Amino acid sequence: MAASLKYERYEETEMPHFSVGQNAFHPRRVSFSNRSFYTIALLLEEGKLYYADKWVEIDRPALIFASPLMPYAWEATSNERGTGFFCLFNDAFLRPDEKNETLAEAPFLNTQREPLIFLSYDNLQTFKALFQKMHEEYLSDYTQKMDILRSYLHLLVHEVNKIQTTEVVETHQSAAQRIVELFLNMLDSLFPIDAKLRAVTLTTPAQYADKLCVHVNHLNRVVKQVTGKTTSDIIASRIVYEAMKLLQHSSQSIGDIAMALGFEEPSSFSKFVKKHTGKPPQQWRTDRLV
Repeated sequence: MAASLKYERYEETEMPHFSVGQNAFHPRRVSFSNRSFYTIALLLEEGKLYYADKWVEIDRPALIFASPLMPYAWEATSNERGTGFFCLFNDAFLRPDEKNETLAEAPFLNTQREPLIFLSYDNLQTFKALFQKMHEEYLSDYTQKMDILRSYLHLLVHEVNKIQTTEVVETHQSAAQRIVELFLNMLDSLFPIDAKLRAVTLTTPAQYADKLCVHVNHLNRVVKQVTGKTTSDIIASRIVYEAMKLLQHSSQSIGDIAMALGFEEPSSFSKFVKKHTGKPPQQWRTDRLV
């Protein structure tokens, strides 16, 4: 049975209300419905968001927007739990007689917009910082803190409006494909490399998952599901391909090539190449000269 977020239950009131807090989103299923209040929540764990007659897989950090007009439910699907944030406010806090264009387009007021936005790594840092500032202000003793909190809410909406929601909201049918596409594009963007100018900085599935703001287990799962190959195999294949090009068509030393491809020691590079091609780098270079 759906359970409420761990914030106080507020009775319906005509007085302005705003509250903000941190939440690990326990228990495993949460209802974001309230007849009097709007909610904006920052989710940092995997799960499913149910709204209207749809559901969306949440496989990376996301903002969700709940309103009195439409209830939402959240169901966690991962055992790993991340602490997120939420803010809760009513119509009186928004000052309906002074609503401007910014708030008129806000996801929690505009029912034509999607109720969630997936966040990139940079966007995640922006919204975490905003929520942290709101939380600090909410706990302060400043008598005019509601004005400051209202300004933070405006700023949050502006940041939301910068994001192209039509490109980042996906149904469960396309979420896996989208993550794999982002992973492959990120891999492609690292090449070609030049040992003197730049080197490969991402060499493990965990590093790619961190950049994509998803759990490495989820990345491995969807990559295998979509491509039939493991994440490690795809990364290794691309590094081997680049290694062969550099060994056979460049004058760079084997040590420089190893460093450019993300290997700290030439010996590690030699073992890697031999494992995947059957011959060590020195033999590939010698064969080129024959």
